[in-house]
Amino acid sequence: MDRRQVRRTLFQYGATKGIVGDLIVRHLLLDEGITADEADVLVTTGCQEAMVLVLRALRRDARDVVLAAAPTYVGFTGAARLTETRVLPVPEGPAGLDPAAVGRAADEARAAGLRPRALYV
Repeated sequence: MDRRQVRRTLFQYGATKGIVGDLIVRHLLLDEGITADEADVLVTTGCQEAMVLVLRALRRDARDVVLAAAPTYVGFTGAARLTETRVLPVPEGPAGLDPAAVGRAADEARAAGLRPRALYV
C-alpha cells in the first residue's frame, strides 16, 4: 500500500467492525485450531463493552438474572447496572467457587421466579 492508500484506509469511515477481523480469524486458526468466519468475530473496545453486549443479549425481562462470584469485578456490576440486569452473588472461597453453592444459588433464584442466565467468574 502506498501512503495515500494507507491514509484513506485509516482515516476514512469503514466497516464498523474495523480492519482486524481477518487477522483475528487467522490467529484463532493458527493459535487455537479454531475455524471461524470473519462475520462471527465481534471486536469491542474492551471487556466492559463486551459484558454490556452479552448482558443485553441474555436479558429478556426483569426475571433474568446472572450469578457472579463474590467478590466480583466492579466493571461487571457496572455493566449489569447499565443493562438493568440483577446480579446474585455466589460466595467464593480460597478454593474458588463451590459447585454446590452455585447450584443452591440457581435453585433459590428459580424458586423465587427468576431465570439464572449465566455465571460470571
